Amino acid sequence: MDFIISHKKNILDRYGKEKGSRIISLIQELAERKDGTALFLDSLPDEFNTFSFLKNVEPHLFKEFIDTVDNDSTEEGSILIVGGHTIIPFYNVANPTLDEDDEILTDAPYASRDEHFLIPQRMVGRIPDADSEQDDFFIDIIKRTIRYYDLTNGYQKSFGYSASIWKEASRAVFDTISDGIQMRCCPPLSSNELKKEWLEKKYLYFNLHGVKETAHWYGQRGPGDPPEFPAFPIAITPDEVPELKRSCVYTEACYGAWIFGKSVEESLALKFLSRGAIAFVGSTAIAYGPPSPPSREADLIGKYFLAYVENNVPFGDALKNAKVDFARTMIREQGFLDDDDKKTLLEFQLYGDPSLSYI
Repeated sequence: MDFIISHKKNILDRYGKEKGSRIISLIQELAERKDGTALFLDSLPDEFNTFSFLKNVEPHLFKEFIDTVDNDSTEEGSILIVGGHTIIPFYNVANPTLDEDDEILTDAPYASRDEHFLIPQRMVGRIPDADSEQDDFFIDIIKRTIRYYDLTNGYQKSFGYSASIWKEASRAVFDTISDGIQMRCCPPLSSNELKKEWLEKKYLYFNLHGVKETAHWYGQRGPGDPPEFPAFPIAITPDEVPELKRSCVYTEACYGAWIFGKSVEESLALKFLSRGAIAFVGSTAIAYGPPSPPSREADLIGKYFLAYVENNVPFGDALKNAKVDFARTMIREQGFLDDDDKKTLLEFQLYGDPSLSYI
């Protein structure tokens, strides 16, 4: 069974009665289109009367609720959270590494049936909203998700874009979906030369720098590049994102999935979704990966994820399986999960309906 979960009061408080009611109706329409069940946390059926989310949604209690819903279901399904951090909060998890991130905002615990959160056992995705003034984005993205169930046409081929310093590591990932297509690098390419039509592809893969403060992703000059190349040129901004047709985006950029307090023009994740990406996978924190093969951390999860999607596995299952395969590989090779591995498992999120696929 597929469950679509949101919170009526939080939607109405944020968007007002008229638009809030429209959003709630669209969520119910999406549930019907998916042949799933819509659950609003502040008006749950009697069978869940041990849970109370009338005043607020505590992430640990919400996880317990998902565990209960999952345990009571007689068939394997998915969990689709509808709303951003102010409607249904992300879980706040301590950062297992010693980098600058104090914490990780993540949906990973909601995908896990145990208390350690690292290994997912179910499909979870989220349709986020943007800054409160952009209520049309939220309405539009739910409508788009409903339409995705009727659309079969879309792009073919792939686009890959990497910081020059990571081009060898990136090629190892992009080869999963490249079908011989050349990957582009920044530098020498920058946002000024990036053509929108290049991004009109089925798969969009990025291995670039990202920061919380801006929506831009950046390249980096590599050791063998000409010295006149800029050190950290802007690789892509929201202005370069074209209208898309059911594209799947995977980015290794640090904070590539950081949407908190951001408008559509302040987040490439939100921009890609607003333009028609059917799925977006990225990190809400500092991400890790090697400069060259073999693939590790974000590279390896990306390689596994894209391979599953290429084989028509639903996006939620693809990310779940990719994380499981990543954990198995690292335990087999080094005997344990190190702190970077743990962070990688926690920080990568799926924005989009987890039950959708390219079938």
